[in-house]
Amino acid sequence: MPVHMLGNPCDMDRIMAIAKKHNLLVLEDSCQAAGASYKGRKTGSIGNIGAFSLNIFKTINSGDGGLLITNDEELYATAFGVHDQGHKPMRFGVEIGTRNVLGLNFRMNEITAAVSLAQLSK
Repeated sequence: MPVHMLGNPCDMDRIMAIAKKHNLLVLEDSCQAAGASYKGRKTGSIGNIGAFSLNIFKTINSGDGGLLITNDEELYATAFGVHDQGHKPMRFGVEIGTRNVLGLNFRMNEITAAVSLAQLSK
């Protein structure tokens, strides 16, 4: 888990090489470096998952909450399940006895999400 701090990116080439060698996932903590770049790529978009906090002390501020980004559908479905009580994305009905992820309840409210979307556009 590389942690990009104060807008300064980590050496992602070295980190990704180590991860590839050992078959590891890379979750980038970009909470303190939203908008920063490493060799032309935005931090949070180089590893398997990028994490961004939206609390009052972070670069993008909506008061609370956070977000993850990924282009891997399986990782997305797992992350979605963790944040929404084990449910999969786009579920139909109740998944009684079929949840394969131990989920919690980390959904932010709609007002926080609306503020977050407005902040992201800046």
